[in-house]
Amino acid sequence: MNKLDQFIIDINDLDEGTYDFNFIVEDWFFENFEFSEIKKGRFDIALTLTKQLDLILLNFVFNGFALVYCDRCGEEFQ
Repeated sequence: MNKLDQFIIDINDLDEGTYDFNFIVEDWFFENFEFSEIKKGRFDIALTLTKQLDLILLNFVFNGFALVYCDRCGEEFQ
């Protein structure tokens, strides 16, 4: 099983209603994306998914930090 599979939500299996999901994203997540500018970080993500007959609403709340490199000096900063 791929570690990224934990972020897959099978919307077809959900009945109409509101669902809450929580995810933790750490360094290993960013390492899976070759061209990502973010190489290190940690986020707690709260997702509220509301499924209606003809509409799906997603509300994401991110709490955390990312370490990126300055384009000019190459130093790492949050």
